[in-house]
Amino acid sequence: MTERRRSDSVEEGGDAGHAPAAGAEVPPRADAAPRWHALRRPWLVALIAFVLTSLLGFAIDRSNAREQLREEREHARSALRPHADNLVAATGRRVAQISGLRAFVQSRRDYGALVREFNAFSAGLLGSGSLRAVQLVRDGRIVLIHPLVGNEAALALDLRNDSREDVRRDFLRASATDSVILSGPFGLIQGDSGLVVRQRVRTAFSATEHQVALVLDLRGLLAEVGLSEALPGFGMALYDRAGRRVAATANPVPRDPERIAVHLTDGDWELRGGPSAGWTAAHWTHVWPLRLAIVLITLLVTLVAAVVTGREARLSRAVELRTVSLRELLEEHRETIEAQRLAERAVASSEERLRLALAASRSVTFAIELPGGQMTWMEGGPSLLGLREAGETPDTVEQALRVVDPRDQAMVHAAFSEARRAPGQGAFEVRTMGVDGARRWLAVTWLSQAAADGVVCRLVGTFTDITARKELEEQFLHAQKMQALGALAGGVAHDFNNLLTVILGAGHLARLGVQKGAAPDEISGDLDAVITSGERASVLTAQLLAFSRRQVVQRRYFDASGLVGGMGSMLRRLVGEGIRVETALPVDAVPLFADPGQITQVVMNLAVNARDAMPDGGVLRIGLRVAGRPDGAPLPNESLHAERFAVLSVGDTGCGIDPAIRPRVFDPFFTTKPVGQGTGLGLSTVYGIVMQLEGTLRLSSEVGVGTTVDVYLPLATDATVSATPATAAPAVVETTGQTVLLAEDELGLRQVVERVLSRAGYRVIGAADGVAALAVANAHDGPIDLLVTDVVMPRLGGLELTSALLAKRPFLRVLFMSGYPQGAGQGTPVTLSDAQFIAKPFTPANLLAAVRRALAAD
Repeated sequence: MTERRRSDSVEEGGDAGHAPAAGAEVPPRADAAPRWHALRRPWLVALIAFVLTSLLGFAIDRSNAREQLREEREHARSALRPHADNLVAATGRRVAQISGLRAFVQSRRDYGALVREFNAFSAGLLGSGSLRAVQLVRDGRIVLIHPLVGNEAALALDLRNDSREDVRRDFLRASATDSVILSGPFGLIQGDSGLVVRQRVRTAFSATEHQVALVLDLRGLLAEVGLSEALPGFGMALYDRAGRRVAATANPVPRDPERIAVHLTDGDWELRGGPSAGWTAAHWTHVWPLRLAIVLITLLVTLVAAVVTGREARLSRAVELRTVSLRELLEEHRETIEAQRLAERAVASSEERLRLALAASRSVTFAIELPGGQMTWMEGGPSLLGLREAGETPDTVEQALRVVDPRDQAMVHAAFSEARRAPGQGAFEVRTMGVDGARRWLAVTWLSQAAADGVVCRLVGTFTDITARKELEEQFLHAQKMQALGALAGGVAHDFNNLLTVILGAGHLARLGVQKGAAPDEISGDLDAVITSGERASVLTAQLLAFSRRQVVQRRYFDASGLVGGMGSMLRRLVGEGIRVETALPVDAVPLFADPGQITQVVMNLAVNARDAMPDGGVLRIGLRVAGRPDGAPLPNESLHAERFAVLSVGDTGCGIDPAIRPRVFDPFFTTKPVGQGTGLGLSTVYGIVMQLEGTLRLSSEVGVGTTVDVYLPLATDATVSATPATAAPAVVETTGQTVLLAEDELGLRQVVERVLSRAGYRVIGAADGVAALAVANAHDGPIDLLVTDVVMPRLGGLELTSALLAKRPFLRVLFMSGYPQGAGQGTPVTLSDAQFIAKPFTPANLLAAVRRALAAD
């Protein structure tokens, strides 16, 4: 496109010169000759050269004058700076002296000692330069002064009510702060002017307000810092923080002097100075040589212009003849130029087709020039992708990044940083928010180009709108999720139907036995079957919640060795007679902080998987040891913070796992069992529990030899762990008739809980949901000792109900119960203490124990 524009310019130049067609006679350019000959007259050119050179010389002279003035001012600042520094140092010494005087006064334990030692201490201070007197002020009056001779009149001064407004103001300002206050200048009793340095003092012998003060002779202070000595041709003046002139040298200060701030203890003073004769006189000697040179150069340029113009007139005719020759040559090459124009049109047509193809594919080309980051785009590209309004284009990488989703900006920065390091190519996908409000997915491909020295100087690439493809991917993932839910529904329905069949059958048999007067042992057996099936159903529910990481976790400290050792008989019944169970447990306790039920579930799920892998019998090995961090590649979501782990190993001598399916064994709903014989949640439940406990897993398997799963769980290090987990049922104690408000929306469960608590001696007030419970509580005149509430209820949940009741009954105890608490909806487990929460399902004994703990809580 650049070459095409260049050719157009060439053709336009030919048209402007009226190049004749092929075979036509070239006309002479007589119309322009008189005009140019007039301009070639030497005197006219010389005049123009004189004017231009004079203007240039004037500009150079002004620039040089400004530079000389800047140097003179910098010189003046350099001359002022030592005096300003000396003044700061001198006042700093006075601040150190008054700080020493303040420390001396504060260290005296009685006023008599202070009076006896004051003159001696003050005499040591008076030996320095401009210091005239040392004072101690009490309640606005000067009570001690050294030397007294010549300063007797000062003892009669009442600074708080002094007739001088600035004296009163500075005294009161010093009384309001512990900082050092510099006052003045004032007229001194001894004559001349001076400054006063004040600071508040808190004494150990009196609550009366005290101040210490140093009286400085201004003339002596100025002599001490060098301000009384006039520099040759240079004037200085000192102004206080209120803009008042304090002192000045004999030489006058220029009208617009240089100024330097003098940072004193309680404000900035100002030191002003400059050449006494003014700035123009100071730098005149530096500018006149240049001005003389400018005049000479102007005359020389004028003379040269006149000479050169004369020669140019002689060359003019030769140039005209050469021009005619060049026009003839241009005509000879017209056909070549026309061919080039046709080629450029073909290139432009090809570029247009490419642009249309990119637009149809929702793609845009771009280029980035390094190191500045300037961007160029395909015409209309940003508006095509919604990155900018039509006609607007981001010019830099930073402007383009404004439309990138904040979650992807770090990734984009990292990709472009990599592209800048070395020549190469790459691609990534990024989310954007266009100016039209639409969210898009863009696929970015890039190629980095290097210069001759090997440094990357340019990035080129494309942006492609892949929003439609991403939407199709989401639809596909949704379809996969629905397929997985179908598999889950089939497996769960199969297991639950088996459990419900046992519960219904045993329940009908128990009722029939009661009607026919069967033996208690026979009825008790049927009821045991109902209870056992209910417990198995709760385990299946826990598996589903563990898979989604929404189960209620009730952690405590326990010994993992004792827990696993106590499961021996249960595991033998679980795996059957054909499988031998071998255990290898350490003698010492292995402390864990976890939910013992979850650890039991992990062991049982791994044992069931091992049993199914050994249909013809074999050996189930269960071991426990303490080890460090595991080797091997980390699992997804693995985040290990501990250094020492309890390693629970469950191995078998079964068929092993095919390497092709080994990466999927922890996936939810994945199973190698026939349809209807499993939910596919066994190992995924184990994975969910271990990740909740901030542990990890390692699996090793060989086809035909067996499989071993090592579960790494962080050791508990900050609690004393009992040798065995507590499993004994709580003892039943008599109640004193406390009132319990029960809020539960499930009628059957509410009736069971009411019966259990009523039989235990509690007075129970039932409510169908949170709104009803709130109304019952407001209507109840007597005390309510405990609120037992479900967490999730219609209209008003348990948490909101608790907040409303505690506002009116601050001493109310609360016991939450739920199998799926509201907080678990965030995707993380909810951990509540035993004294505040009981997980469903629960037994009557567990419910009564939780109620007693809640009532006994502080």
